[in-house]
Parts: sequence; C-alpha cells; structure tokens
Amino acid sequence: MGFLGSGRGLTPNLDALARRATVFSRAYAQVPLTTPSHATILTGTYPQFNHVNYMGDALGQDVPSLPELLHQSGYRTAAFVGALVLDPLKLAPGFDRGFDVYDAGFHRRHPDEDNYHSLERRGEEVLKRASAWLNKRPRGPFFLWVHLYDPHDPYTPPEPFRSRYKLNPYDGEIAYTGGFGLADYWLGNGRKKDQWRETNVRFEGPAVMGLQAAFAAAWAECTGELIAGDTFFPKKAFTTVDGGLTAAVFFSSPTTGSTPAERFVALSIASARKSL
Repeated sequence: MGFLGSGRGLTPNLDALARRATVFSRAYAQVPLTTPSHATILTGTYPQFNHVNYMGDALGQDVPSLPELLHQSGYRTAAFVGALVLDPLKLAPGFDRGFDVYDAGFHRRHPDEDNYHSLERRGEEVLKRASAWLNKRPRGPFFLWVHLYDPHDPYTPPEPFRSRYKLNPYDGEIAYTGGFGLADYWLGNGRKKDQWRETNVRFEGPAVMGLQAAFAAAWAECTGELIAGDTFFPKKAFTTVDGGLTAAVFFSSPTTGSTPAERFVALSIASARKSL
C-alpha cells in the first residue's frame, strides 16, 4: 500500500482515501486469525474477555458490541462479508448480533464448485451488495461493515490483474482490492518520467542454457520427471549471442540445506575484493 511506504502503485484508491483520512501507522492484531481479530475490533476487548480465540468460537451475549450499541441508539446496521470465516451460521456464531442485515450465506466447497461460489466472494460482488443496501436505506444514521477477503491464499486475482501480476499474484490481489492498480502513472508507454510500464526481458545466447537448467532442476524436484533432449534444450538458442553481456543464472527452492542461491551469495561474499 502506497500510504504505508510501497512504491509499486498497487493501491491508488486506498492511497487517495488515506490522504483525506486519519492513518494509524501502528496498529496491532490481537490474534493472527480473521474471526477473533474481528471480534476484538467489534467489541474493543481482548480475546480473554470476548472468548473468541479461534474460528468457530461464539461471540458471547454478555459482551457489548459496537453494532449492537449503535442499533440501540437508532442506527441502521448492516454487514457484508466476503468469506465463510465470518458467516454467523458457520465459523462466526454471534457476529450478526446488532445487525439489521448480515449478508453471508457461504458453505463448504463441493467438488464441482470454485472458491468464489462457496467459501468466499470476489470483492466486487461484496461491494455490489453493500452498495445496493446503501442506496436503498432510509435517511438517518447508519453503520455499514464491508469485509473484503481477496488478499488471501489461494492467490487467484481476476483479469487483468492475473496477467499483469502473473509473477506475484499476491500483488495482483492487493491491486484488485485496493484500487485496481490503474492510477495515471500506469497509462502511456513509460517514455515519460511520470509513467510506469511493464518490463519484459528477452534472453538469448548461453544464458538461456542456465535458465533452462534451472527450470529443469526445479521441475525434477517437484515432479521427479527429467527434462532432456533438443525439444527443451535447442542448441541454436545456446549458441546465438546477442548484446555482448555476461549473465549468470541461479535458482532457489523451498528446500532445506544448501541451495544454489545460498551458495551463490556465500561465494559472492567470499570473493569480494572490497567491503562497503
């Protein structure tokens, strides 16, 4: 997020809101789980008082909550949530207390379903439902809770974010949720200093052999299948030199022990001629 220091331009709408709002730069989650964290937010109490320590724990009737207090004071209250973890009929019993409308209705995924028709909803669908309620509500004070779940595993942002951020789908979900990544600096062809553009690199020559070998090693580690032959290692690609630059290719993987990347860093440090 830009207002928290990122320079990648993923969240222009959130950044614009932050410029007009109060930003709490030191905010701490009491529990690293959705359901108990929201129990703390809605009640202003620690888990040892609201007794919500894990998903599925009920929010007790004896703990006052913000929507309940506002409802008693004449506010119209509504909640539109994006995932099963906040469904009061599933993993968040008692969370609908104090709400006139609590839009959930999730279920465990069946074999013929995807996540977005069972366990969660896309952010745009949650916002569509919330906006419909907001536009039809009578005049007067209201409390509206909108919960977006998209930046969660599995990271599968919709297009165009899936293609734009194909190497980092988590960024794609952040961009989709936080402002669609379509600020002015994404426009144009990148030839002006205030414009950004995607960067694509084409490798030719011997460096291709290193790229292919890294892929083949990772593929063998994951599947046990060895890749070989001219189909995967065309000799022409290795002998064509373009640009006159030297490139070294190394790779890493989520394995324990010494990896090529770790050894490369260690050798680079050991071979250094000067300390900075």
